[in-house]
Amino acid sequence: MSSYDIHIGRLINGRRGYDGQGRFWVCLPDQQIVETDDIANYRGRFVSSKEIEDLLYHFCLDCIREFSETENNRDVYTFSIYTDATHGGFIVYMNNLAELNKSVQAAYDKSRSNYPERNRTMEQIYHDYQFSEGDYSFMYDGIPEPLENILNVYYCVSLEQPYNLRIDTPYIFDKSIVDSQLYMIAMEVIRRLQDDFQGLNRTDNFIAYVSSADGDGGDYLTLGSLIRKCVPTDRLYEAMPLLKEKDDALKQRIDSVKEKSIEEQYQYWMSSISGGEFSDFSLFPFWRTGYQAYELLLELGHSILPAVTEQLKTEEDPDIRYVLGALYEDIRSQS
Repeated sequence: MSSYDIHIGRLINGRRGYDGQGRFWVCLPDQQIVETDDIANYRGRFVSSKEIEDLLYHFCLDCIREFSETENNRDVYTFSIYTDATHGGFIVYMNNLAELNKSVQAAYDKSRSNYPERNRTMEQIYHDYQFSEGDYSFMYDGIPEPLENILNVYYCVSLEQPYNLRIDTPYIFDKSIVDSQLYMIAMEVIRRLQDDFQGLNRTDNFIAYVSSADGDGGDYLTLGSLIRKCVPTDRLYEAMPLLKEKDDALKQRIDSVKEKSIEEQYQYWMSSISGGEFSDFSLFPFWRTGYQAYELLLELGHSILPAVTEQLKTEEDPDIRYVLGALYEDIRSQS
């Protein structure tokens, strides 16, 4: 299992604060990175999350304006900010129905010609391509220099690679920014862009959202959490009917588990978290991560605290110990 799913899920859903609050990374031109809680004696370029947000917002705004002035500005059905919170990166993607249909037709023709035994239908390929950013015709990765400079330093801090620093002046980062805060920044930018999207000729079911890099959570983090924080459920289901099918199937699974005793429910959802992607208890087939199971455990409330406490006494796996500790803390904080 990975406790990361729980850790990032708690952050995105407001169940914990940022790690590292009150501490700072000071990045020096001599390729040192110093962690400190006192920056009074340092002079340099202070980087705040608000500055990153403003720079990203204006980058997205420029992308929208540039795209809106082209002949491609018709039937735009999606806008996304692809976010890499580990390496420090943003890419803006857009697509329209004409380009989507063109890509689907080309893929269908290629599949029939090269792999006729697969017998893939146009509908299946359409589903695969509709929200596959890597297959979009419109990608904007030319990050403006002020933001690019910050992200280059962020990369060195996040991956603990001071030897890759190439700076002439010290950069001072709030340490909490490195705690996946780029996702929260990107989501706030999506919120700020709502009026600006009027510059796009959009479809009725247009959606704009934040997506996650593969090494950071990928489609499961995107579909399980990020996109749901950006798009109202009814609009999301209209744009992604297969997501509704997955949610309906998950609800049936949840309802069946609720028929079990509290102890059995606790064991079931803990097995879902600890068993990994391919276990019988996994929620990955529903396009969800272990965080959804964590939320279901929280719904069981104080009744499972004795079981949590008992398991903590003997549990040796650090990932599971993190989940148990977080579960105990979050349940105790509930009214």
